[in-house]
Amino acid sequence: MARTLATGPAPGSSETGTTDRTQPCKPLGSAQLQPAAIFSHHMVLQRDAPIAVFGTGEPSLQVRVCLSDNTHGLAVATCTVNSDGSWLATLPAQPAGGPYVLHVSGENVFLHYEDVMIGEVWIAAGQSNMEFELRNADGAETAIEHSASLPIRFYNVPKRGRVDSELLADEQLTTWHNCNENTSGSMSAVAFFFAERMLESEPNVTIGIVDCYVGGTSVSCWMSRKTLRSTKEGERYWQRYLSAIEGLSESEQRACMNAWQNDFDAWNAAAGTPDRGECPWPPPLTNFSQFRPTGPFEAMVERIAPFGARGVLWYQGEEDTPHANDYAVLLHCMIDQWRAAWGANLPFIIAQLPQFMETLGWVEIRAAQAQVARETDSAFLACLMDCGEEDDVHPTDKRTPGRRLAHTVLTRSSVKLLSARLLDSNQVLLAFNEELAPDVDSAVFDIEVSKVLVRGNEVLLSCANEPESLRYSWYCWGAKPIMSRSGVPAEPFIVSSFER
Repeated sequence: MARTLATGPAPGSSETGTTDRTQPCKPLGSAQLQPAAIFSHHMVLQRDAPIAVFGTGEPSLQVRVCLSDNTHGLAVATCTVNSDGSWLATLPAQPAGGPYVLHVSGENVFLHYEDVMIGEVWIAAGQSNMEFELRNADGAETAIEHSASLPIRFYNVPKRGRVDSELLADEQLTTWHNCNENTSGSMSAVAFFFAERMLESEPNVTIGIVDCYVGGTSVSCWMSRKTLRSTKEGERYWQRYLSAIEGLSESEQRACMNAWQNDFDAWNAAAGTPDRGECPWPPPLTNFSQFRPTGPFEAMVERIAPFGARGVLWYQGEEDTPHANDYAVLLHCMIDQWRAAWGANLPFIIAQLPQFMETLGWVEIRAAQAQVARETDSAFLACLMDCGEEDDVHPTDKRTPGRRLAHTVLTRSSVKLLSARLLDSNQVLLAFNEELAPDVDSAVFDIEVSKVLVRGNEVLLSCANEPESLRYSWYCWGAKPIMSRSGVPAEPFIVSSFER
């Protein structure tokens, strides 16, 4: 029987995205001139693209930005602080390399960011399965020990839902980290294994991961209020939010949130015990929560845009299963808004939901993700039908999804159905865009199949009766999917009519 889903934060992950550091370890600047919080020592800047350096300051202040090595300047850019206090200087594109120093100055403020690399930057975004930290994943001990030998760096965006004094304090303590035994355990496991695979193709190009996620968030959290309310699908999310906080003061909302947090912490602490009970999910909506619609966009995404990146790794959708029919429209809107914020056609690599127990809306979210990938320029689907755990929404194997995302980036393709022909004698011939592994379980189809024969990129089905339609892998949890010889699963599909 299908059920609704409790998602929540990734087990064992930081709720705020910050460390226990109490003192800043980067140049902060002042009200006169302050770069955005994402600029710190050890950062990675995107190669082969103009480099945006931005922040806030006093209107009309002249800002100078310089990238240099130990002997001379490589690039210089200047700008003037706008009347609203924002500024942006753009350095010319640079090839991979480093370490460099980034200098930012204006009048009496002189800031120097050291050990700066130029390489490939990816934004790891979404909810709990992207949030799931490396220290909690399968193979964590080996991966963390190995991480020190890899040119991978990461930055954790503080998990907040409103720009306030708490966020500003958190931002002062953030910094880019070199991966090593003491740091890499707190980065996204999926993103780490993605970066590890990417380095197999270009081992000397530093990978920078911007961790920008909050477990338990809906797609509605990751766009502005204007964008969300521009569609009837988004307006439904917004009205549910307004209804939830109607008549409640902020102090009353905080009391509700504190009570829920106590319940959730107790439930989390009871992991593995027989009387643990149901997860207390979802949390109450508040006007300050990182779970509220538009909150993370305002307090996280807008704080890092337009920091240069090659693209976005998007692993999200579990929280939206109750409203799966609205998902495709909102994911389209979100991608468009992020691209506008960056002023670039950022590629989006969409992790399709893996297998999981029978859950209302799960299959429909998968279909929406595939639809958006088909309809959106520079959006690609990473099929995860060979992944997942039946009774755990947070699978601990993050290596397979991470490497699958990297494979999708490197090939810009997935395993797809090309055609479906109905032959004589109740036979169906399916053609795919890649050669297939020989073993195909007939249970992946929703019709009675007596024999399956794989020939290169084709699958010949001998059916008990002449089929009118066909669905493949159209289930939450079921048989192992069709696999390509390169180890990639074929995307789920529906054939509503056959070629003859």
